[in-house]
Amino acid sequence: MASEASRARTLAVLLHADVVGSTRLVQENEETAHARITDAFTRLSGFIRDYGGTVHEVRGDALVAEMRRASDAVAAAIAFQANNAEHNQQHDDGISPEIRVGVSLGEVIFADKTVTGPGIVLAQRVEQLASPGGVCVTGAVHEAIPSRMPFAYRDLGQNSAKGFDEPVQVYAAELKEGEYVPKPDALATPGVTRTRSRLASFAAVALLVVAGGVVWLQPWQAMRSTESPGVKEQTLADVPSIAVLPFSNISSVAEQEYFADGMTEDIITDLSKLSGLFVIARSSSFAFKGKQIDVKSIAKDLNVRYVLEGSVRREGQRIRINAQLIDATSGSHLWGERYDRALSDVFAVQDEIARKIVVSLRITLSEREHNWLSHAPTDNVEAYDVYLRARTDHIKVTKESTVSARRMYQRAVELDPAFAGAYAALGATHWLDWIFQWGDGAQSLARAYEFSQKALQLDDSLALSHLGLGQVYIWQKRHEDAIRSTDTAIALEPNYAMAHGWRSFVLSWSGRPDEAIESVKQAMRLHPKDRFFYKFALGFAHSLAGRYEEAVRALEGSVANNPHFLPNYTELAFVYGKLGRNDKAEAVAAEILRVNPKFSLDAWARNLPFKEQSVLDAHIEALRAAGLK
Repeated sequence: MASEASRARTLAVLLHADVVGSTRLVQENEETAHARITDAFTRLSGFIRDYGGTVHEVRGDALVAEMRRASDAVAAAIAFQANNAEHNQQHDDGISPEIRVGVSLGEVIFADKTVTGPGIVLAQRVEQLASPGGVCVTGAVHEAIPSRMPFAYRDLGQNSAKGFDEPVQVYAAELKEGEYVPKPDALATPGVTRTRSRLASFAAVALLVVAGGVVWLQPWQAMRSTESPGVKEQTLADVPSIAVLPFSNISSVAEQEYFADGMTEDIITDLSKLSGLFVIARSSSFAFKGKQIDVKSIAKDLNVRYVLEGSVRREGQRIRINAQLIDATSGSHLWGERYDRALSDVFAVQDEIARKIVVSLRITLSEREHNWLSHAPTDNVEAYDVYLRARTDHIKVTKESTVSARRMYQRAVELDPAFAGAYAALGATHWLDWIFQWGDGAQSLARAYEFSQKALQLDDSLALSHLGLGQVYIWQKRHEDAIRSTDTAIALEPNYAMAHGWRSFVLSWSGRPDEAIESVKQAMRLHPKDRFFYKFALGFAHSLAGRYEEAVRALEGSVANNPHFLPNYTELAFVYGKLGRNDKAEAVAAEILRVNPKFSLDAWARNLPFKEQSVLDAHIEALRAAGLK
């Protein structure tokens, strides 16, 4: 029987292929059919490996594989189908195996040389919708593939899938007329997807192999997973857990603080992409910035075992970075190193630090995670420097700081037009304009969508871009698209607290509050220092699930930490009304009018993207009963 560790779940791009009418072929000539099916799967396996994938199983007339990226999977499948069609032309006896291929993004378990879980089942269900010699993909896969790829899609609509409660959006994928399937080394277009080093060092690969072995041999228990896609509820014992503390700025110029903070944030982001590691969110780690607190206390406060701390000195075009990894349970130093490099090597240093942590904690990387760590945001150091300065203003979330950040992000893309991260951040500034009504309403939302799409065209692995699309879709009341985009963001960056938190809101508005509760709990675990935002999300989800007492506790806690956040009050008034506490509902309504004397129920209702009109109507009725108009 497989151990708990051997049943670790992971999110992956899955490819499932089977032979159409294999029984008929075998009945006609068993020996010939088996030989030709074996040959077809051998050739398909070759294409999969060429495009960076791993074949996990061949089950009789079916094949199961894991791919690095959605674009790799579709390219490999289409290239093979063309090859197989040509290969079958040499047979004149009717025994010509035709293959169907399905591609999905989902959660699976690798154990005992088998692949199980909803992700591979979904790939199989989608594959069954493909025509002989065809390729079908889920909506999440379709969305994850950059528009620059030479693929055309035929919308097959929402399809019922056995074993899945919700219908699945499916597309048939094929090569655009007059185009060619990208060769494996052409998927990473020069100037679009860059690597920090052209070739991985043999020593680094050897260390990873020795330290990790294979995925299901990790010495930590498997993650406990909820039924919600993309959500994994974890505890300290599940996987190695780490907090990256803000690196100290020891430069001679205090103004270089932004650079030290940026280095820290990028290391957090790199680590957050790893499914075998639990990483505390930037905002919680930075709560300890400038404070003299011992590592053991910090680790206990954040409920993690490991802490990374360090310092940055930047002088002209040189950087000196010190980093050390500490096991907070014993206080022992697991690893430490000093890097004295040229400024242009900053990404290589970040990569090395992340890989040292991977080796020290014996984390196994999938091939796509290995590639993610080798992915540099830009080759232009000046563009990166401007980008880091912009982020310092961006996180202040004021109208003035957002305008300033946007100006610098625009400068960054002028310096490097292929800087996908800067485009994604530009989209995020326009989304802030929309949320806080700082800009031109619908125009702000349109710009947020435009820049998120631009970023994805340049690099489809950016979680921020997919989250940006999800944030736009929900206000357009495209609920399934919003869920799909947010799930993709989480699949790309499992430790992305904001994505889990936003997923909670999207699910609540979509009429799935129980799943929303699980999502926000994961966000709160990743960002334990959040004071009100996730408490509000939790209260909102409990309210929609009809758990009004739990909703009151969460919402009152949110109000206590941010008495100026209007949605706290509107939802509290609704909940008090549902509990029959009319005096409290009326008191909260009075507070709403004090905070915003121009409050209007009509205006409020227009801005809420509930999927079901009846849910919105119930809120309006309760607020009107409390005295609002």
